[in-house]
Amino acid sequence: MRLPLVIAFVAALVGSSFPLQARDTVSTAPESLTDDEAMQLLAEPMRLVSSDKIADARSKFEMLLKDVQQHHGESVQVADLMSSFGIFLIGTSFAPGREAQRPLGQAYLHRAVSAYRTALGGSNPAVAEALLIEAAGEPSATARETLLKEALQVQLGSLGQKHPDTRKTLLLLAVLRGDPDRTRRDPVQVEAAANAFRELIDISPDVMARGKMQDSAGAVRFELAAMYARNGMIDRAVTEAIEARKQVLKWPDVYRCGTIEIEMGTLARALIEGGQAHVKDVARGIVKKSPSDCAIDTIIVDN
Repeated sequence: MRLPLVIAFVAALVGSSFPLQARDTVSTAPESLTDDEAMQLLAEPMRLVSSDKIADARSKFEMLLKDVQQHHGESVQVADLMSSFGIFLIGTSFAPGREAQRPLGQAYLHRAVSAYRTALGGSNPAVAEALLIEAAGEPSATARETLLKEALQVQLGSLGQKHPDTRKTLLLLAVLRGDPDRTRRDPVQVEAAANAFRELIDISPDVMARGKMQDSAGAVRFELAAMYARNGMIDRAVTEAIEARKQVLKWPDVYRCGTIEIEMGTLARALIEGGQAHVKDVARGIVKKSPSDCAIDTIIVDN
């Protein structure tokens, strides 16, 4: 998948509850189109979409697909174009009056998954990547989970459980399972989701790799704390947040305080979502039990 389009797609979905992470590589598929090639080929269909000429855009795009198929057969390039066009349709569907573009884009993402399977076989990591992109645009939580599980099976077979991409998918599944709409704040359901987080913590590295904050045990534990907070289980959220901070504070100085600031902000929002009326008091309690020299902690305690 081409990185600029994926980033635009993720940015468009910021308002959703599905935190799609950018993949470690631009594409896992051999012979994939480059950024420039994809943008050049899609220039006219995208221009027509931007001009609200959806029917013309789809017609132009299907002509493009036929031309690429004639030259390359049922290839990765065909799958790339389907995925890129679907991403663009969904990414632009959030503008007023363009809501109907989202299901159209979703349909192209679904076709892209089949196209990658045809071109590469069902066990290639690029198939999992395409499934994850389709899942990101899927409005139904049940359908999203099905797609995530399918992607996970591909990754487990091709990459293994401890690969960063596989662990990202495991995190997406844990977050989905811990959503209050799913758990209904039932303690049994919440703990089942928590176990998924804990299993992931056990196989995650102690210290983040450069530029990959989420790829660490401490960051996953912060996600666990936020899950408890959204479900109104404040005591458990506090316990996990304290432990997460202790883990992150062992990181190199260049990473730890920035991560603490981001994660404490995420936790505060989760506490609000969970109905906590005294977020500042909860945050102060967490800081006092896991103190640091980070500037954000001084702000939290003094305010």
